[in-house]
Amino acid sequence: MGGERTESKIKVLIVDDDSELTDALSEYLSELGFIELSGAVHDGKSAGTSIRSLCPDIVLLDLVMPGLDGFGVLEEVGGMPEGKKPIVIVMSAMGSERIARIAVDLGADYFVYKPFDPGSLVRVMRCLYRQRHPEARAAGGSLAKDFYLHRIKTELDKIGVPPHLTGYKYLITAARIILDNPAALNSLHEKVYLRISSEFKTSPSCVERNIRNAVESAFNGDNSRALRILFASCLSGNKDKPSNSAFLNVFINMVRARTYV
Repeated sequence: MGGERTESKIKVLIVDDDSELTDALSEYLSELGFIELSGAVHDGKSAGTSIRSLCPDIVLLDLVMPGLDGFGVLEEVGGMPEGKKPIVIVMSAMGSERIARIAVDLGADYFVYKPFDPGSLVRVMRCLYRQRHPEARAAGGSLAKDFYLHRIKTELDKIGVPPHLTGYKYLITAARIILDNPAALNSLHEKVYLRISSEFKTSPSCVERNIRNAVESAFNGDNSRALRILFASCLSGNKDKPSNSAFLNVFINMVRARTYV
């Protein structure tokens, strides 16, 4: 794993006992020009041997497998010399934050819940690889920023903010500003709207209005009932939609809580 790195080929090993998933994922990854598939193994005992012999850059690891489970594999990887350890992304159908935290504590670099979008998984893989090998980074931006961008978009989509709205991209930028500087939430006009208006060549009032439209569109959509429960802390009386600042406050906390870095 020594020598100079480029992002042209990222060596990936899949460790999962679900042959249907490994076949589909292998086919998907093989079609990407910057991925070199090292192979797929279906049990934890074979994983350690394959990791040491194939020296993959990234291991996609399931937790529940015959023989040695994914936690055991993580412990094996943890005992490897620092320069030889691959990036490990855990893929699991066990949708528990406690399980995710245990995996991360054992050395996992990221945790993905099954079923997952393979495109999103690839974005995570590239972010992690760029962090591990800065010389391969095609563009600037820290790991945290790359991860947050991915998570921001994912959470906006879950909430139901229509991506075609101008306010959608303004919300992405606003969230990134506040994640970089939490104090900006207390001064939206000066530290958020003004900065966005400068970046997109518009006015702060236009930014505020478009973000408002995006928030209201989400709360008027199919997820309205679930959103009112999720944002209950900032709704009161006859108020059925949060203010921009209240929305961003809850949203930022969601992004932070659901991003494993």
